[in-house]
Amino acid sequence: MRRKRWTLFPPRSTPILRPTRLPYEESSVFSRIDLLHAADDETFVEKSAPRMVILEPGDILLVPKHWWHFVQCLDDGCISVNTWVDLQSDRDDKLSESIISAVISMTKNHLTGHLLNINDDGPDLSDIMNLINAFSSDAPNIEYDENPGDQFLEKFLSKFSDSLIEIPLVNRENYKKQMESRDDARNKIDEDELNERSIVDAIVNAETIAVIKRLLLARKNK
Repeated sequence: MRRKRWTLFPPRSTPILRPTRLPYEESSVFSRIDLLHAADDETFVEKSAPRMVILEPGDILLVPKHWWHFVQCLDDGCISVNTWVDLQSDRDDKLSESIISAVISMTKNHLTGHLLNINDDGPDLSDIMNLINAFSSDAPNIEYDENPGDQFLEKFLSKFSDSLIEIPLVNRENYKKQMESRDDARNKIDEDELNERSIVDAIVNAETIAVIKRLLLARKNK
């Protein structure tokens, strides 16, 4: 048997999980919280509302958009197949991610190597401007009444509605019990790297990217 434990957190838990884009990996957001030891804080589980499930071979898990997930292999040789359902609402996220990727690409030569996990040279700036054009108010309407991904999701949920099981919330006691096989070794980060992380995190913070995106759209719409 090859099993995986999935711990899921709703989007509203994002401030508690303290998101970071480092080490940088395209389209990935990490938590600065040590999730293995997180329940040592008496209020963490109550505030973050985690849900936990162990997937057996043949199980299918549907992870809603923007839900955090922490995955652990419980057996050697775990293999899983993931697929991304492309939703119409993803367009805004794609624009934000392209801007982040461009910023990282332009600054990567000044960053510590292990803070990056880049498999390409980043997006071409023209690709970003194409997305900006799609968002501008004077662009042709590219919204569709029906999106293939949205249709697929609706059909999937309808077809398997009788087989769907909602993952239950987990309390602090069970959270700690499930994580009891943790490794107590905690990595220390030196001051220089900590400063570097703080600066880069501020630059690619969601609020910063939102301002950049808004300014680009405003310039395009003038």
